Amino acid sequence: PDREVVARIFVCPSDDREQVLDAARFAMAAYLNVPVYRAFHEWLGRGDLLGEHWEQWDAGDRRGALGKIPEKVVDDLIVHGSPDRCRAHVERYRAAGVTCPVLSVLPIAGVDVHQAVRDLPPQACPAYPSDRPRPPPRPTPPPVHAPVLQHVVSAACVYPAPPLILQE
Repeated sequence: PDREVVARIFVCPSDDREQVLDAARFAMAAYLNVPVYRAFHEWLGRGDLLGEHWEQWDAGDRRGALGKIPEKVVDDLIVHGSPDRCRAHVERYRAAGVTCPVLSVLPIAGVDVHQAVRDLPPQACPAYPSDRPRPPPRPTPPPVHAPVLQHVVSAACVYPAPPLILQE
């Protein structure tokens, strides 16, 4: 292609669906209620899906509003499941024309972000030959006490053609 197509993709490699749903709803609410993002989701056609959430949020019922974010919206916005399932989902982005998926690993549902960075690069992807040596794992830094939505390390790994960038 003559242009790079970059997509930031939120990923949570965890099989604990209930934990992912609960934590993702909490994280997503911060974005879904910013006026410009709300307008964007209305433009995307999610007004009916998110209407009850916005009504409760606007009425001041933050806790109740979280439960009104439908599973479908979480599934649409957060890639989650086993690392194999997450890789397969990212490959669908590539098949749709994304040339540079940027994975932003969500540190929720018990996910070890540093392990996720090691688990998520393509294993048997034609773009990453299996005989090519992998970069050594990065040392685990000391724990960082930061809110869920703060990403501490960016561009942890870059893989070639098409590239895969992982963010923590």
